[in-house]
Amino acid sequence: MKSRSGLLKSSRSLIFLLSIGLLMGLLMALVSNCFVLGVEWFTSQREQIGLRSMSFSNFNVSFAPLIFLLGAACLVLLIKRVFGIGRYHGPADSIHAAHVSTNELELKKGFGSTLAAFVSASGGASVGQYGPLVHFGTVVGCFIQRYSSGPVSNDIFIGCGVAGAISAGFNAPLAGILFAHEVILRRLSLRAIAPIAMSSIVAAAASRWAIGDRLLFELKFPDFSLLDLLPGILLTAPVFALVAILFMLVVLGTARFAAETRIRPAYLILIAALICGATGIFFPEILGLGTDTINSMISGEFAVTYLCILFFAKAVMTAICVGFGLFGGVVLPALFIGTAAGVLGSHALAAIGLAAGSAVSVAGMAAVAAAVIGAPLSTIILLLEITKSYEFAVAAMLAVVTCTLITNEFFGASLFDRQLRERGIDLDRAR
Repeated sequence: MKSRSGLLKSSRSLIFLLSIGLLMGLLMALVSNCFVLGVEWFTSQREQIGLRSMSFSNFNVSFAPLIFLLGAACLVLLIKRVFGIGRYHGPADSIHAAHVSTNELELKKGFGSTLAAFVSASGGASVGQYGPLVHFGTVVGCFIQRYSSGPVSNDIFIGCGVAGAISAGFNAPLAGILFAHEVILRRLSLRAIAPIAMSSIVAAAASRWAIGDRLLFELKFPDFSLLDLLPGILLTAPVFALVAILFMLVVLGTARFAAETRIRPAYLILIAALICGATGIFFPEILGLGTDTINSMISGEFAVTYLCILFFAKAVMTAICVGFGLFGGVVLPALFIGTAAGVLGSHALAAIGLAAGSAVSVAGMAAVAAAVIGAPLSTIILLLEITKSYEFAVAAMLAVVTCTLITNEFFGASLFDRQLRERGIDLDRAR
């Protein structure tokens, strides 16, 4: 039994830990929702403004994507100069920061990287939002830790920020808690679980209070037999793994080319804006976050030929944008590409008489994203929170674990681990 002074000390420590979670949850709910709503507002403006619209053979095109992206590229160049960004910071840096004893994260460049990602996504770059938000949560956590006097390690602050970002973004508090432990901290700790859970729950609750109980994806599934789906999922899971590996190789290869070429970084950003903007004139679905397009793909609103075009265009445009300097995340692009692969796989399964449908489509979405970010358990729980279907989560789990196992064997634990390894940092032992 602890003495009175020991109980008092323990009580203060517990209150301090929970206060960290509360503060981080509120901050990340505010930042995440402002980020998402801001990008959505700029996207709606881009879609409504028909700048220099022209018609070719009854096919109307607007040059707004190109104009917006060039404007975003100019702002990104300004941000890089103001914040002194030589290399963007993202989830890989968050993982590394959680595994070093000192608080060495460059806060200024972290804030600047998040701002650059917001500008890129708002302008229509083919990038995501969650990678930058995850790192922003890390930056905020490290910033608060530097000025706090409590006996709390740096990784707990980082875990709180990351959990809050995922929870608020996906409206999935359980996935936020698990993501922080599985991807960033890579360990379970009784001391860390309480503040991280507090942050995740508060972030989700604050988001629901502010903008309502909305889900990122509108997933509705007909009744299905789990046994009927198993053959199709077993056949398509290796294909999803191949898609994930190729996507990660293209992203890394493009970044490597940008680093080795003699073309100035400023020119590369403008080139990325030109290529992505020109492609978006004819295929606007590949621009921006792509959540509406993902919902449309799951609903079966695209022909197979057009879906193939979107599949390849999204992968290439994301690699060009991220590699050339129109910074952003890869989680949503991975979800987009995985969904497209799942829908195409569903058509193939139906052609040979196997059960398919939207369940296989979303299994592909989950499998590819889980392999890219190295978060199979978090992805399964995320699906459970989104679909509210235990049966579907179990069905998708087979695709997720099979795809992750294959990519881990032939590529590595995740895209982020591979990025760290190319910088001479190996965290495989942490897994």
